[in-house]
Amino acid sequence: LKLPAAWTGVGSDLSLHRSTHSHQQRQAMATHRAADVASEPFTTIMIRNIPRMYVAPQVARELRRFFAPTDFDFVYLPWDKTSTTNMGFGFVNFRNPFVARVSLARLADQPWRYAKYYRKM
Repeated sequence: LKLPAAWTGVGSDLSLHRSTHSHQQRQAMATHRAADVASEPFTTIMIRNIPRMYVAPQVARELRRFFAPTDFDFVYLPWDKTSTTNMGFGFVNFRNPFVARVSLARLADQPWRYAKYYRKM
């Protein structure tokens, strides 16, 4: 099963390049990836590397650093059934495809502000 490119969301392959690319190069790759999916209308993105102790309202709080609260309407974090943490990834639904597309570049390589966590969005 091949998923549409838009479903890979933020950070789909950034973790493979962390040691070899600068911040500016990663931003450019994310912008290029956003341009690649410009022809595909989508409103939902996947965010990886979410701190395990976060709950959905904390992810929404992080997103409000970059977007108006009315830009997105749904945050989902799958929960690990064997522990008391999320699974480290989640989904955000934006209200329109343009904002979802812009979010790919805007969120790329951003640090998590409300947790001491070394991985980035």
